[in-house]
Amino acid sequence: MNGGLGERIRAIRGETSQEDFAAELGISKTALGFYERNERVPRATFVAELCRPRGISLDWLLYGEGAMRQERRRSGAEDMADLRAENRELREENRELRMENRELRAENRTLHAVIRATARETQD
Repeated sequence: MNGGLGERIRAIRGETSQEDFAAELGISKTALGFYERNERVPRATFVAELCRPRGISLDWLLYGEGAMRQERRRSGAEDMADLRAENRELREENRELRMENRELRAENRTLHAVIRATARETQD
């Protein structure tokens, strides 16, 4: 969509009524109508409030360039939570592997004992 800023604001609003969308943004329905009809230029704070929580690209909104939605950036807290979860999973897997290793060592000792005993019996 390469229309004006007003058309792009309208596209962001989608099927939401002007009244509901304006209330969500903390502006009057009249102001939103002015913006959508390109009769007034919105303030930077409005543009930021419109774009940031919705993942809208500023380049798209202001200039009609690129994709409407930008890739959502993950927060450091989200990355940290994922790393902690992965760490818990790896620790559990490590615990299970250590237990399996102990069991295999015990089985190996038993097999060696049986082999030694069998070897002694055949020598006698």
